[in-house]
Amino acid sequence: MIFLVSVIMYRGIVSTAMYHTGNRVLMTQAGNIANISSSMVNLVLILLMSQVYTSLAEKLTRWEMHRTQTQHEDAFTFKVFIFQFVNFYSSPFYVAFFKGRFVGYPGQYGQLLGMRNEDVSTMQQRVLAHAGTYSNSS
Repeated sequence: MIFLVSVIMYRGIVSTAMYHTGNRVLMTQAGNIANISSSMVNLVLILLMSQVYTSLAEKLTRWEMHRTQTQHEDAFTFKVFIFQFVNFYSSPFYVAFFKGRFVGYPGQYGQLLGMRNEDVSTMQQRVLAHAGTYSNSS
């Protein structure tokens, strides 16, 4: 779960950093680059944590010292299932139930550092409009 929060923070930091470079291409594509790269980071973290959770489930099951092999396997299977379920489905769960709530509602928009959460998209649209005007006037 903590890795999901770190991917969200990574996306915001990368998008903001690219927007402030002054490079018109990076400024207009900052959101897309941040989305794609954060998806790749999320994939790598999910695969890494899958291995960590499996070894953690194995160690926890050994500590329980079950009397039979069947009890041991059942407990191990249950732990792996729970860990993998949380690992693989935390990202879609976040998108489905929480992501939209951070934007807010008309009159009560969510803010971060004094800016509305969706203002980055508005700034990107302004840059695109300015870039189109700039290239037409040349």
